[in-house]
Amino acid sequence: MAFLPKSNPLVGFAKNQFIKSIPAQNGSLAVGGAQRFSGKLRTMRLRLKSLGASAKITKTLKLIANAKLRDAQIKLNKVRPYILGPKRVLDPIPLDPAPKNNAFVIVCTDRGLCGGVNTGVIKMARILNRERTAKGIKTTFFLMGEKGNSPIQRDLGNKVGFSAMELFKRTPSFEAVSMVADKILHSDKYDQITIFHNHFINIGSYKAEYKDIGTADLYVKNYESQFANYEFEEEEQLFHLEDLSEFYVVSSMWHAMFENSASELAGRVTAMDSASRNAGELMKNLSIKYNRSRQAAITTELIEIISGANAVSAQ
Repeated sequence: MAFLPKSNPLVGFAKNQFIKSIPAQNGSLAVGGAQRFSGKLRTMRLRLKSLGASAKITKTLKLIANAKLRDAQIKLNKVRPYILGPKRVLDPIPLDPAPKNNAFVIVCTDRGLCGGVNTGVIKMARILNRERTAKGIKTTFFLMGEKGNSPIQRDLGNKVGFSAMELFKRTPSFEAVSMVADKILHSDKYDQITIFHNHFINIGSYKAEYKDIGTADLYVKNYESQFANYEFEEEEQLFHLEDLSEFYVVSSMWHAMFENSASELAGRVTAMDSASRNAGELMKNLSIKYNRSRQAAITTELIEIISGANAVSAQ
């Protein structure tokens, strides 16, 4: 770049033009009081602002999910003992190897932005549905959570019994889950209930799983062989077994909802952390590109000013 000599009368003119050549707020350059807009710079500047806003949102969501996760873990640890009693009594009884009618209870979330929490559960339910349908087993889907409704309705809408939504906006109550379970158990005569949900392991890990549970008819049928060591009041033993089996279904669904809620928050922490880091990387790369383009535009303006000054001087 050539510098003008001090004796040149146009040095003052060039200096004044250089001072006026400053970046405008929208990414353009102001030269001589007029703005020379650069669409490329303006687009990059707007994208940087958008990425910055997105990064702030994802960081906030991560902090909120992290705070809620600690509370969800405490509640989950309190709920887990509820299924130990009926599980110890009823799990040793072998399930029917060829049930005729199987109810699928799929526990998903009401909100998104939680990674693959819902995808894993829905995928597992579809695979098991294909396997059991091929064996001649009738399957009916009962959906808990809004995010599982659309994928199942799209492919298996004719098999959906009903959908229960907005169960996760507050802490799931045992009474609300009991009403849903009662509606499932009395909607048809099922031989087996299969509950799909995510099992929470730790803040960075969860896995989709399912559990098969027999209905009251199975336990009543095995009363003589499996419950000989238990004492029941006369003529009340079958009634107690029906109550115990229904309590096992309800407590398993309740437990599954707390497991899934903790897994949702863990998935959201991981997803928002990854989104924040990706936004930071994009902002870093775009800032370098923006600064290079801006510097090139400033250099071009300086060349034009000095060339104009030299042309006037030559005249």
